[in-house]
Formats: sequence, C-alpha cells, structure tokens
Amino acid sequence: MANKLAKESSPYLQQHAHNPVDWYPWGEEAFEKAASEHKPVLVSIGYATCHWCHVMEKESFENEEVAAFMNDHFVCIKVDREEHPDVDHFYMDALLAIQQSGGWPLNMFVTPDKLPFYGGTYFPPQKIYHRPSWMEVLEAVRLTWHQRREEAERQAVQLKRFLEQSYLYETESAPVTIDTDVLIQTLARQYDAVNGGFGMAPKFPGFNVTRMLLQVARSTAHTEAPEMALFTLRKILAGGIYDVVGGGLCRYATDSEWKVPHFEKMLYDNALLLTVLSQAYTFQQDRLFKHRIEQVIRFCSDTLGKDGLFMSALDADSEGEEGKYYVWTYDELEATDGFCKAIEAFWGLRREGNWEEGKNILHQERSDEDIIRTFGLMPREWELMKQQFLMALWHKRQLRVPPVTDTKILLDQNALMATALLQAYKALGNENYRELGLNVTAGLIQRFVDVEQQAVWHISDADTGKKIPANLDDIAYLLQALLHAYSVTSDAAYMSLVGFLTEYATAYFSDEQSILFRFSDSRRQDVAVRKIAVHDGAVLSSNAIMCENLWWAGQIQADLEMTARARRMLESQRGAAQRYPVAYASWIVNAVRMQQGWSIVKKNTPVTSFEQHIFYNRFLEQKLLYHMSPGEAGAAGDGNFNTGNGVIEFQECNEGYCKMPVNTVFELNL
Repeated sequence: MANKLAKESSPYLQQHAHNPVDWYPWGEEAFEKAASEHKPVLVSIGYATCHWCHVMEKESFENEEVAAFMNDHFVCIKVDREEHPDVDHFYMDALLAIQQSGGWPLNMFVTPDKLPFYGGTYFPPQKIYHRPSWMEVLEAVRLTWHQRREEAERQAVQLKRFLEQSYLYETESAPVTIDTDVLIQTLARQYDAVNGGFGMAPKFPGFNVTRMLLQVARSTAHTEAPEMALFTLRKILAGGIYDVVGGGLCRYATDSEWKVPHFEKMLYDNALLLTVLSQAYTFQQDRLFKHRIEQVIRFCSDTLGKDGLFMSALDADSEGEEGKYYVWTYDELEATDGFCKAIEAFWGLRREGNWEEGKNILHQERSDEDIIRTFGLMPREWELMKQQFLMALWHKRQLRVPPVTDTKILLDQNALMATALLQAYKALGNENYRELGLNVTAGLIQRFVDVEQQAVWHISDADTGKKIPANLDDIAYLLQALLHAYSVTSDAAYMSLVGFLTEYATAYFSDEQSILFRFSDSRRQDVAVRKIAVHDGAVLSSNAIMCENLWWAGQIQADLEMTARARRMLESQRGAAQRYPVAYASWIVNAVRMQQGWSIVKKNTPVTSFEQHIFYNRFLEQKLLYHMSPGEAGAAGDGNFNTGNGVIEFQECNEGYCKMPVNTVFELNL
C-alpha cells in the first residue's frame, strides 16, 4: 500500500512511496499532526543516488515491525536534500554541532516546532561496535520524549540559538590582501605529494582548491601552486574515480589513491570538473585536458541531458549492487577486443581482480611513456590501442543494466553546467560549446524565472505543477551563468536579467545583521533558521559567487555601490580565508583577482571568436571582455574611449578608472 509519498515527483521520495512507514513529504501537514498527537518528528533526509540511503531503506524502512514502531511513536518525514537544500543545511549543521560528523542518510529527531534535539546518519539493524541499532535509537528517543520532553525541547531551543549565532560573521576592517606565501605553506602541509589532493581517505576531488591554486598560479610566481593543482587533476583523471570508458566523474574515492570510487555520478561534480579542466587547459594546453573536456560534455549530454537541460545524477548501484555497471572480471576483460599485456599493465588489471570479489576497476598504474618504452610501441600506435580497447568496453557496457537516473532538473546544478560549458568554449574556442551553454542558459530563464511575477524557482516542474522557491545557490549560479553569457555575446538582455536577479537577491536574501546573504528567501516560513553559508562544500560558496557576481556586474554597469558591497563581503572573510584556505578557496580566488586587477575590458566593435579565444586563454576568470555599443558608451569608462570613428579599440577598466585604449587584444597586459 502506498504512503503519502506516492504523489511526489522526486525519484528519491518515489523510492520510499511503498515503504510500510507512513512517510509524509516536507510540509506543515506533518508538523501539525505531530503537534496535535504530541509526538516527536523524524526527519529523514537523503537523495536518490545515495548508496547508504538504499541500504538503510532495505534494512529498516522496509521492515514491517520497525515501520509499525515508527508509525506508532513518531510522525515520519522523508526529504530529498536536493529539493530542499535549506532544510538539509539546517539539520546537517545541527547534527555537526551535536556530534562533529555528518553524512547521508541524515536522520534527525525534531520537535513539532521543527527544532532538532537528537540525530545521526546511518544506523544498522543490529548494534555494531559503538553504533546502536535503529530500533535502539527509536526506543531511546521515544523514552526521552515521554520522560524528559521539557529537557529535550529546552536543548532544541539552545541548539537553535547556537546555530543562529554561528551564522553571524563580523566584518573585518583589514584590506583585501592574501599572503600567498603563507597560503602555499598552509596547503603544502595538507597536500598528498604522492597521490595528489588534500587530506586522507575518503578523498573528494576538491575542485574549489584546484581552481584557487590555478588562480594563484596566474597571478603570482609561485611554482608550487600549479604543480599541486595540475598533479592532483592528472591523478584524479587517471584514477578509478574518473570513468575512462564512458566519461564522467564519480562522487569521491574511498581510498587515498583515487582508485576505488563511490560510484554515483553527480551533475554538479562534473560541472565543476569541466570548469577546472577548462582553466587548466588555458594554463597548460595538455591534450589530456582537452580530451576530458570533450568526454565530460558528451557524457553529460548523452546520459543526463533532458529537454535541453540536465538531470541531477546517476545512482551508484545497478541490479542492487554498488558499482556493478562499472567493474569487470578478468575473463570479461580478456575477451574484449584490444586486450593485451600492455593494456593489462597500464590499468593494473589482474586475474584475481584489483578490487573486491575478483573485480577490476580501470585505474592507471603506469605512465604512457613507461608502457611505450617497455612494450616497444610508437606513441600513436599506443593511443589507438587504448581507444580500441575502451570503445570495445563501452559497447559491452551498453548490454548491462544501467544505474537509475535521478531525473530532477534543478536550477542551481544546471546553472553551474551552463557556466562550465561557456568556460569550455572560452578555453577551446569550440562554437558548439558556446551554443550549448547559451541554450542551457535560455532554458533556465524560461523554466525557472518569472520576471513579471517576481519569482525564481529552485524546482519548476510543468508536468506536476510542483514549484519550490529558489535558494541562494540558485540565484548566485544563475547570475554567474548570465554574466558568462553576456561575456560571449555582449547581449544587453543578459544584463537586464542580471539587474533583476541582483535586486531579487538584495530584496529577499540580504540581512540587516550581515553584509552577506542568507541561504533561504526571507519569505520562507518552513525553515527554523535561515543560514548564512560561507564555506565551500560539495559546490562553491554561494556567497563567494555572489561577491564575484556583484563585482563583475558593478564593473560593467559602473555601479560603485555594487562593487563596494562585493569588497565588503570579501573583507568579512579575508581573515578566515587566510587561516582555512581549503574551506574558503572561492573567497581566495576573489581576493587574488582583486589584488591583481579584477577588471573588465570593453571593445568598441563586436568581439570576434578569435579575439575571445586569445583573450580568455590569457585572462580566464581574471578579466571579462565585451562589446560596448555606441548606445552604451559611458556606462563604464571615460572620454578616451571611441565608439564610432572606425578605429578598433580595447579599454581596460577597474572600479571607475580606465587605462588608455589599445588597438589589439595582444596589447592587453596581465
């Protein structure tokens, strides 16, 4: 018998629609029921491609006895964290405050007023080591609620106050400067010089840090910055975390060598990979980066593409087994066209398997140069051998049952992808990527933005009518995409939308207590605390991206109030960024750009594709180029700029000051 999730459109909620647990979707109905029946609420948060969410469902939520206990003593809510990231943020922060570690599934016990008092992540069906069983947790919470309810509610209020205070950030008066010598020393202490990346297993790609290191490399003489960034990127691309057969990056590696992935593939991870690959290619034009840019775009378009936009993710599991779609027995590999000793040695393939249960993961163990030398091959010959083998594996994989796709189309993730596609165009000059990026941007505007109704949506599903208001990630990433679209088209319509979204963010996400933006719309009533998010996480800090957006928009429009707010936002995070560079990498990108001349360049005639390619290969992420038509003259500049005399001119401007014009893109200085 279906529960109340049966009418929901979220694939994750649909997965739980036939559980014997009487799940409610997020909304007031469940909390009103809890208040009237004097019950605590279980808020269980996950997402469709979460492996351990699937495990807990099978072990506990499909168990009739467990479900009956949950239904008798709790009001149970299921939340798709990607539908309600603000809800997820609040309860995850609460859990981290309680026990300093988090993850998904996230199971929080809360009052009918939505305030959390206890929680955890995955709980097994039987007690294991120091982790209690799910039934033990349920019984303990039931007893607490009945015997010490006032104490639980008091603790919940105290936790709320703690989180409210933790979201306030004092503005520093110090100028925006980052000591890059200290920065590199701090990162070097955390750097894995053998495998690349930062920290130990489980290992996440950390593209925010790679992006930051490449920005430092462009702006300073530090040789360690590009070495750490490019070495890490190559190690990730050589590891099992990257699907060399079909393209696309998995969520993270369970080991320090990037060999064994958690096999789910997220759109936002691949968008960030694409952005960093484009930045890396403009820094060092390695064919590997170019090939992976092409492969990632092909994977996202072919596998996640839908209605001109992109779906959210691919599951880690297929046929009930994690990674089954991606791993191989030795017999399967040996029977594949192109298999040979060189292939075997290159990817570390073994008859007994290089992973568990006799399975093999394609993880590069030797260099191309080593294989060419050892087996006496020509470079071109070796490339063709690899291509033949990978294509044969790809065809074999098409006969397998693929992982389930999370079909949600979200504004924030698609906006990240639109920016990534336009960055790929700037790096490679491929007009197809420009067209694709602009089409995605147009699709986002049509689907998620209603200027007349003054509305922006995180989810807008025409089939079901479901609409969820936008959060700051949505606004920040869409603004970023619009500014990139303007930079490759000089179409004033994009700047009109930039103006609308900037005013929208100011009106509904600003806060009197902080120069920063809140994560949730001020009109939302269903979140107990509206967070101010400053750190990078799985994606880039939306406040750091808002800082970037305000700077670019203020420069283009000669709006000094806008650039002043961007500067104050950056000042508020400068100290923390210097101390904690991994968590504040996106802020450091902005600070380094500001130190080195974070400027715009206007041209008095239409910008050619050739000029864009030359410009962005030199200045990607540092400067923005656009065509200022005669009607726009004076919006950002001075009287030295000619708009109608037939002489081609480029002029660089920064916070109202403009240099003397030059006549070619090659004359612009770093």
